[in-house]
This record gives sequence, C-alpha cells and structure tokens, in this order.
Amino acid sequence: MLELWKSRRARKAAVATIRPLVERTRFANGNISDDRWMDAYMVGFLTMLITLIAQRRVDTIGSEALGIVQADAWQEITGLPGQLVGEEACLLSANGHRDFMRGCHNAGKLESALTAQSGFHWFNSGNPDLDGTVETGGTRRMLDDTEIHALWSEYFERPLLSIAFPSSADRHEGWQH
Repeated sequence: MLELWKSRRARKAAVATIRPLVERTRFANGNISDDRWMDAYMVGFLTMLITLIAQRRVDTIGSEALGIVQADAWQEITGLPGQLVGEEACLLSANGHRDFMRGCHNAGKLESALTAQSGFHWFNSGNPDLDGTVETGGTRRMLDDTEIHALWSEYFERPLLSIAFPSSADRHEGWQH
C-alpha cells in the first residue's frame, strides 16, 4: 500500500512539473506529433526527467513502481500509451543509443536547474496553483522563470522542432524488434 501511495505522489509531481512546460510549448508551436514524441532523444529526455522528478519527490521507490510512474506520467503528458515508451526506453538504453543518452543527460541538467532555482520548495509542495503551474520560492512561477524557460527551450523545444523524422531503421540504429 505504501508503494502505491509513493507512486501516486511521484507521478503527480512529475506531471505537475512537466505538463505545464509541454502545454506552453504546444501553445507556441502547435500539437506535437506521435513521431516526435517517440524520437530517441525525446524518449530519453522525458523518461529521465519523469524519473528524476519522481525520485526527488519520493525518497525511495522500487523499480517496478518507478516503471509504473514513468508509464503513467508519460501517458498523461503525451497522450500516448505508457507501455509503448517503456519498451522503447528499455531497447534504446540497452543499445546505448547516442540520442537517447543525450536526452537523459540533458534531463539531468534541467532537473538540476529546477532544484537549484527553487530549492526544494516546489518539489515538496506538490500543490499546483489554479492554472497548473507550481509556485517557486518568492512570487515567481516556474513557467515565468527565464532561466528554466531558456533551458526548456534548449533541451526540449529546439530538439523537438529539429527532429527530421528518420525512418524506423535509422532511428533505432540497427537493432531489431
């Protein structure tokens, strides 16, 4: 029962942190196609960001529960089935896919900036305000923070808009399903 409660808290923290940023991107750039979400970089970036935020919110969480958090948060954020990304992330990780690893690395940088910018405050509050953003220390909101927005633009929007839609074989660099 405790793992279920931890999973719920972890998923809610990840979704409350990431979805407002994604919605801001959708508002500025239009809908995000399924192909773009499933790009190796995006899979690495988003699953790692979900993982890091979930682990920050809940000190200890089992690997099975964390997998459920990743799948459920992915589905809430992207609208795509969570099982789809779980399999894809495992295959890309096992293959050491370069773009997947770069996405994971950049998610770590963004999560570090989120933590440094607002301390531990908004990770621990878990109380989004009415428009879905989470208050940072003081009166600034996360979505209005220029440093966070610049990093989000660099690590999420720029790669998202530059994905060239490679063929499935190219995207997976030769591994077989």
